[in-house]
Amino acid sequence: LQMEGIADLLNEHFENRVEFFIHPDPCTASSCSICQIENCKERKNIFEKKLDWTLENVLENKAHTAH
Repeated sequence: LQMEGIADLLNEHFENRVEFFIHPDPCTASSCSICQIENCKERKNIFEKKLDWTLENVLENKAHTAH
């Protein structure tokens, strides 16, 4: 989904009762191993694992990594 699609989905689910902000991070070497984009032209590291999203790691204000 593109960012607009994500916003539409959340607004539909929460019936526009919440305000939210989504901050997409740019492609970085530190998060390359958890990136699920197949055939990525920017890939610098092999895919290691899918990151399990939790309330704790979603709310952290830092780049996500496999470690």
